[in-house]
Amino acid sequence: MESKSNMVKKICKEEVEVPLFSIEAKCQTLTPMIMSGANKESFELREPSIKGLLRFWWRAFAGIQDTATLFQREAELFGSTEKASAFRVTISDANPTITQPGHTPQNVGWGNGIQYLLFSILEWNSQNHTYYTRRSFAQAGLQFTLKLSGFKEESQVKEILKALWLASILGGLGSRSRRGAGSFEVTNLKIYKKGWEKDRILVEIEGAPDFFCFKNKNSLEEIKRAFLQELKKVLPRPIPQGLPDFTVFSKDQSSFYLFSGSLPTSTIDLWNTLGARIKEERKIKPQEDAQALHNYADKIKGVTTPGAPPGVWQKHAFGLPIIYNFKEDFGNIHSQNLGITLKASVYEISREKQITETRRASPLFISIHSNHNGKYFAILSLLWSQFIDPNNYQLKWEWLRGRENEDLGSGHIPDDPRFIRQVLKNIGAIPV
Repeated sequence: MESKSNMVKKICKEEVEVPLFSIEAKCQTLTPMIMSGANKESFELREPSIKGLLRFWWRAFAGIQDTATLFQREAELFGSTEKASAFRVTISDANPTITQPGHTPQNVGWGNGIQYLLFSILEWNSQNHTYYTRRSFAQAGLQFTLKLSGFKEESQVKEILKALWLASILGGLGSRSRRGAGSFEVTNLKIYKKGWEKDRILVEIEGAPDFFCFKNKNSLEEIKRAFLQELKKVLPRPIPQGLPDFTVFSKDQSSFYLFSGSLPTSTIDLWNTLGARIKEERKIKPQEDAQALHNYADKIKGVTTPGAPPGVWQKHAFGLPIIYNFKEDFGNIHSQNLGITLKASVYEISREKQITETRRASPLFISIHSNHNGKYFAILSLLWSQFIDPNNYQLKWEWLRGRENEDLGSGHIPDDPRFIRQVLKNIGAIPV
């Protein structure tokens, strides 16, 4: 009979003989990164945040429409309360230059466009009429090594490589990443395989996307072709159609754009130009709903109990909550210091019938890029889905005047992305 110690050795050997794959990616940020743990004022480059980012982009392009199957596949890769993850995430060699809260945007080199895109981390000081940053952030140029290890199957490695490519090409790391903060690039990538009593060896994963597809391109047209070529490698098969319930790629509802501005000199310059263009388009060149909204604000000036806003509003297709302040001229639309604010919010209705204010994230993602030939550009991804579930969420308007506020009832729910597409067209973004 085989001894117990020999049996243990045999089992251990069989476990180790299972090939283990790992991914090592050297990364560098191209725009400031805003990331923290429990203390929102302290910068922290967190492994759970990166894993969550990979999970988000994997799910968005998984192409699995059946919810039960999607959650099962997701748990096999990323883990769940009942199943361990197929890989571990570790960060090393990070060299952040951290800017603490309390700086003016001008002091940290943020123009009006970046201030517009990062408005939620700015705090207004009414005493000296100045904005200040209220969160710490790592300046652009942060380098770190990302290691994803423990994979037992090559297919798992390929899935995570796709998610990492999507995160670096379409997204970013940390807060306000949908607006370009935390954009990053993979500067070096190696995949290793290790078996029983063997040193790890470099391997290639067939069909994986090229992380360096933009590096030697000389024109926006070449960049566009390279993007489309690699995008085909990560698109789900078959491609889902129709209106999805949450943020996923869909043939009918998703689209991509390139933006390069006017000869930008850096990623920060490009990012600021893009933000300024969007701000200008949404402020100075409003759609019909903005005209009607200002007319409504003029009417209710001084009215004790104003009626609900009339018409169809499209601006909050960019996400909720959204606040309209009427304290300055609005392009060619007449407006005064009306002393009121209109707010559109989304509320979640729980099983206990409690109503809690929440948010509807923007369907537009901005990712900032550069290449070795001095080209600076942004990839804009529009992943439109059902705006809110009317059975569990409600869109509400309210007006605020001083410390007073009043509910104005339910608002119109945006049902298509045409308004966002028109804004992108007007700012000079090129459809891919």
